Amino acid sequence: MPVLLPVEGTYVLAAAHGSAGQPSGAAWLAVDRSDLEASITALSPAAGRLVRRLTPGPVVFRFPSELPGPAPTGVRAARLTTHPFTLTVLAECERPVVGLELADNAGGWTSTPTEAAAAACLLLGPNAEVDSHDLPVPEGRTVATIVEVGFDGDSGGGGGAIRVARPGSYEERFIRKQLAMNVLFVCTGNTCRSPMAEAIASAMSPRAESSGPSEGLAMRFTSAGTAASSGASPSAEAVRAVKDLEIGANLVSHRSRPLNRKLIAEADAIYTMSRSHMHAILELDPEAGDKVRLLDPDGHDVPDPVGLADRVYMQTARSIMAMWERRLKELAP
Repeated sequence: MPVLLPVEGTYVLAAAHGSAGQPSGAAWLAVDRSDLEASITALSPAAGRLVRRLTPGPVVFRFPSELPGPAPTGVRAARLTTHPFTLTVLAECERPVVGLELADNAGGWTSTPTEAAAAACLLLGPNAEVDSHDLPVPEGRTVATIVEVGFDGDSGGGGGAIRVARPGSYEERFIRKQLAMNVLFVCTGNTCRSPMAEAIASAMSPRAESSGPSEGLAMRFTSAGTAASSGASPSAEAVRAVKDLEIGANLVSHRSRPLNRKLIAEADAIYTMSRSHMHAILELDPEAGDKVRLLDPDGHDVPDPVGLADRVYMQTARSIMAMWERRLKELAP
């Protein structure tokens, strides 16, 4: 039997997946973000980034095809709510739960919070105890944003065009910004190699951060150092070497920053100048291993030019440019 469960801005008519009372077109009410991310990333890496950055929260993802596992079979939409009551219910259910969003009825609701809590017991079983004291009636000004993926064909951004079908708590401009792939370059002091890589990648990559969700893979670049101080200027040799490449790269405004867990967590791809930098990243965040790799596709370290002649810096800059050209082909479909 379907029950009412509160989510952002409304209720959903919910039922155990595969049950006779499952509403047609219902979205999977995910419990674990990693499961939701795995399912959606398999269809669209760009949408997977949105899952990491927007959930849990007021957003629903829709696809024209079935989501792969670990999503329940047959579902084409999913959400991850922040509502504590509904999260408690979902965590106790033995089977996946799907729900269909309900619209309000002339400013009112067809069920009170107490009735929703009582109905939720049907999902948990006859011996369940559900406390509805902290269950508020959803407020109409909190509306979930509906993001559709792949309905307009492939955009070249990895998984199909992404569009906002219904603006809500997340505006379309904000969604577009979150679609950008964050690329982090890491060296030691963040005054030579990694800022050179950041400037070169920014100049070489054809898709700017302002690219729309249907215009391909937008990228945002930054850099940091495993032993860097904050606010140091790049070396004069690095500034000259990047400028002499004549690709429009510029290091003048760069200021060094130390590597931290936040930068690692926000990055979708991390390129290091040496293996020692990879080890330093994994010491800070052991779970980052799947997105960290050497900048050199051949697996060699990029030698540190600090203290050497201008020609060595120029050689380093050219090597970084060639390495990034190869890496960019891997990232941009």
